[in-house]
Amino acid sequence: MGLRHLNDDSIGIFPHNQPIYSVAFSPFDEDVLATGGGDDRVRVWSLSTGKETLELEKFEDTVTAVGFSHDGKLIHARMPESV
Repeated sequence: MGLRHLNDDSIGIFPHNQPIYSVAFSPFDEDVLATGGGDDRVRVWSLSTGKETLELEKFEDTVTAVGFSHDGKLIHARMPESV
């Protein structure tokens, strides 16, 4: 899977109400992408459909980093105060 430049027209594919600060691809499913942003949310997306498949509960602050565990079963989210 390759990465492509996101321009203003493609930003709406993964809508957050604030900027997206982090993205992570699942290590076992190239169709799964997680995003974290200034709207204090982590969202999981299907790249093939462009649809949100999961929204984690709202965090207390901006999500500055997201990542998957090595087995792809867990998602890590970090906020500024947890750095």
